[in-house]
Amino acid sequence: MTNIHKISYFQNKTWNEGISRTETLFCAELFFLLKEDPSKFIKRFELNQGNYDVAYEAFFYRDLSKEYNIKWEKFLHRAFDLALFSENDIYIIEAKAHDGFDNEQLGYFEEDKKLVPKILGKVNPKINVNVHLLALISSNYEPKQETRDKFEKIIYWKEIYELYGNKIFNRADGIHNQ
Repeated sequence: MTNIHKISYFQNKTWNEGISRTETLFCAELFFLLKEDPSKFIKRFELNQGNYDVAYEAFFYRDLSKEYNIKWEKFLHRAFDLALFSENDIYIIEAKAHDGFDNEQLGYFEEDKKLVPKILGKVNPKINVNVHLLALISSNYEPKQETRDKFEKIIYWKEIYELYGNKIFNRADGIHNQ
């Protein structure tokens, strides 16, 4: 079976690169690149060096609670779009493409910096990990300063496109508010 690239009823576009508007798809594409080799991303965006385990749609609180039988009810259904886990650092990457962040999400992000070490402390009381929040957004999205302040770093889909050359990231950057 061959991969069909362009479909006539989509006016010779592909679903993934020409029609889909969800950051979930764009994050999945980035996940597979990061999983293969995160070093290019780490170097480009000046993240702390280390050996990283890469996660996509990580239901962090729910899955840790289940795996280690921890009583934990807060944010069980919250998922990190992408995450990079190392011994010393956790980078939580929250992505947007066609829309922006809302106040409810921003509240979750603020809580994550406190709650991630707290739940990890239940797994290993000697844990010493730094939690970093990164935003991955369209270069056409102008978040308010108070939104920007929630994140340690803002990365644009355009920069991901320039780094990897995959057209899908250019689409992710260009569809904001369309």
